[in-house]
Amino acid sequence: MARGALGVSRAARRRRGGGFVPPPVGATFAMTQLAAANRIYQRTTSTGGGQGKGQGAIPVTLNVTAAGTIFARCRSAADGTTIVQAPWLAVASAPVANGSVTIPGVDARLGWFYLDLSGDGVTWTNGTVAVGMGRLIAMSGQSLMVRMFAKVSDGATSLAGLGISVPANGRILASWTEAAPSTNIASTWLPVTDAGISAGVVNSAGAAELLNLQIAASGVNCGLIGHSVGASAIASWQSGQANGNELLRVLGLAGGAFESFFWFQGHSDTGSSYTTYRSQLDTLFTTLTAASSRSFTKYLTAIPNVNSVAWGNTATRSMVRKAQQDWCAENGGTYLGFSDIELYTDIVHQIQTGARRVARHLHRAMRSEFGLPGNDRGPLVTGVTRSGLDLTLAVNMPANASSLASVGSPGTRFLVTKAGDPATAPLALDGATPITVGATSIALKLAADPGNIPLEVWPMGNHPGVADGSLDGVYDNANADGDGISVGRQMFASPAPVRLKVNTPLTSVSAVYGAAKFGNGRTGGRLDSPYSGILGAAFNGMTVDFWVRINSLPGGNQVFLGQNDAYFIGINSGGGLIHQIGTAAMRTLAGVFAGGNTYHIRVILLPGGQADMVFVNGVLVDTYTGGGGTSNTSVFAIGDRGGGTGFSFTAGWVDEVAIFNTILGTSTFTPPVAEWTGSESNLLHLWHLNESSGNATDSTV
Repeated sequence: MARGALGVSRAARRRRGGGFVPPPVGATFAMTQLAAANRIYQRTTSTGGGQGKGQGAIPVTLNVTAAGTIFARCRSAADGTTIVQAPWLAVASAPVANGSVTIPGVDARLGWFYLDLSGDGVTWTNGTVAVGMGRLIAMSGQSLMVRMFAKVSDGATSLAGLGISVPANGRILASWTEAAPSTNIASTWLPVTDAGISAGVVNSAGAAELLNLQIAASGVNCGLIGHSVGASAIASWQSGQANGNELLRVLGLAGGAFESFFWFQGHSDTGSSYTTYRSQLDTLFTTLTAASSRSFTKYLTAIPNVNSVAWGNTATRSMVRKAQQDWCAENGGTYLGFSDIELYTDIVHQIQTGARRVARHLHRAMRSEFGLPGNDRGPLVTGVTRSGLDLTLAVNMPANASSLASVGSPGTRFLVTKAGDPATAPLALDGATPITVGATSIALKLAADPGNIPLEVWPMGNHPGVADGSLDGVYDNANADGDGISVGRQMFASPAPVRLKVNTPLTSVSAVYGAAKFGNGRTGGRLDSPYSGILGAAFNGMTVDFWVRINSLPGGNQVFLGQNDAYFIGINSGGGLIHQIGTAAMRTLAGVFAGGNTYHIRVILLPGGQADMVFVNGVLVDTYTGGGGTSNTSVFAIGDRGGGTGFSFTAGWVDEVAIFNTILGTSTFTPPVAEWTGSESNLLHLWHLNESSGNATDSTV
């Protein structure tokens, strides 16, 4: 079929009625060369195109003096002559104007190219600035994220010495602020360099390793973009704040689109609360979503194997980690729970090998984006049982792993504590055989019998004063799945411990029973736990669910149930709700209760032990964030706040008390219409209180 110079067939020049359609007229224009050398443009799609890796668009400044078509082609920057993407009609009709013209249809590929433009497809204006089309990963956080861009310590360790090559097809556009001289304000796309500590250079093994792995997996050029600031709290990253503004500036400079976002922050918020941090994550990611013209995957991690009193303690670090994990579960993100990072002598910040290990964790988590098998979630401890001194940990194995593998002395990485009590010293493990790592299970042996009390196990949760977190631990054997990493996946370091459930009858202290909601309930006296600390620090979050009857308003404060200096809830003389978290001030909400009425109450204790949510008859009536510490030395009681402290509830009955080691929900609900069965998931204790006298049976299965 005959075609004209522009490749348009004669048939295509005729209208359906036989009229002649003239060939398109090429635009006349002057092209301004692209402003940023070695910039990587974010592809719009990840499939299709000439390379099968997707396509994207590149805006070019053109002074169009005669309207018409614009053709585009891509020419190899390696040799300057090879056409790597054949000419295509990019703009059907560019109007006369002087400004930005979007050139769509640019193939994502591996390698740098020049973008050439033509009005007629014959005479070309060649591009002279090499660019790439591929995948962008946005990254932000505090000092550990800074070290994913630049070395701050460990300056003598080179990339070559670690066997890491400088990624030829990767670039970084990032700002960071940390101890001098490792600072940079993003203005140009920087290569990774194997240089010593110097301002304004990207020399982190983390950046080099992550780019190399991502380029190999995606088959396109990859870039890292973002902003990080040492010792920065999440509040400083909100819209309108200095750190948040700089992050948005860099993201905009990179084109306002990215495929993935990695948030590595949390140390500076260990003094915050679960609810506050969760809320700030919401607003942060709302801002990020608005800043990206495409959807993106989300990866969060807070605090790896840090052991420094300057950055919180077991409880407060757990709070930040759990807030991130729960946020990810509700918002489609991925929480990375790693605890095997090689750290500097401060046992806070990663050295070059540690930055490389962080990159490997992140890369593994991202593999699903490329349709590749595996992720970073290693073996997961799902439960614990006890027989005497022996604790048996049930382990859920990843789909692509068949057995566990131990490194060094893994027993040093498992923390066993009294439930809800991170402040006291952990229980010692047996000196001779502290741990036995089987193919799919783990056994811990205690050095002494702590008695019949609930315990909590923190897998990979103990961080002894050893800088190298990779020396001791448990991994799986999934190290041959093609991800380029020779070690298996680390056992998941859960933000919260795995709790050993102990059936706990309550001891009667002049307890009286009578008719209540479901059968009998406690109508007088009190019922005490035989050991202290049923509530304590609610690392996973807890739910306390029960019914009360207010026969008449009391003459003063009375407590339905509680544990002194941990949590209690009750009523005052005016029918107000009273509740207290730890040693914070008691909170009063007026006008909740009236005499002659029955109420269902559900208390949600949020992770970290600093906040609660109180539902009455299925409706949220109060949320309280305290500020005091949480003690675990008092007994739990029904009918008082533990230990006979003089706040006995005499104004009515309490019935059907259930305690769950999880948050049952934070939205309006319909109260239960029958007793709990005792076999519900995450149920720790259930006291039906159907006795007629004596102690109260714990009916959990």
